[in-house]
Amino acid sequence: MATILIVDDEKNIREHLAIYVRSLRHRAEVAPDATEALALLERHEPDVIFSDVRMAGMDGLALLREIRRRRPDAVVVLMTAYATVAEAVEAMRAGAYDYLVKPFSLDQVGLLLARVLEVQALRRENRALRRVLDEPRPRMRPCCSPARAAPGRTCLRPPCTPGARATRARSSPSRAPAWPSTSSRASSSDT
Repeated sequence: MATILIVDDEKNIREHLAIYVRSLRHRAEVAPDATEALALLERHEPDVIFSDVRMAGMDGLALLREIRRRRPDAVVVLMTAYATVAEAVEAMRAGAYDYLVKPFSLDQVGLLLARVLEVQALRRENRALRRVLDEPRPRMRPCCSPARAAPGRTCLRPPCTPGARATRARSSPSRAPAWPSTSSRASSSDT
């Protein structure tokens, strides 16, 4: 379940989007202006923010910049009924994830939200895997068994104790060849 913040000065749009987001089993927070949105941003740490561009006081682009300053990894989607190419380009350069032109369908919002949440999940997984790869690994050392040691060979097992060596030796499969040696085969074929 994700937390979605919806910022729009039009109450019907705010409420309609909130109902839809809740129907998708996400938590929805609503704000009528940028000031309240910034207060909610601190309290709820939303996963995605949908914001209108034209609002009284601080507009959507200024809100986007402030959100990016406070939470650089936040995903912000701007919405507007007055779309221009220049404004869309400016929004994307300022760090908007996407730009919705009103009127938009709820299906568009649902698809966009699914895509955003999938990308966020992949980024979290990527960071977790990088942390695992960055963790120090046990130091490798030459093989602990002289019988297996070849010049320059490194054992892929961590250093072991004498007790572990004995247990490993008892549980290891036999190293005897499964077929006769080449010298015995050569002598038997000569006869």
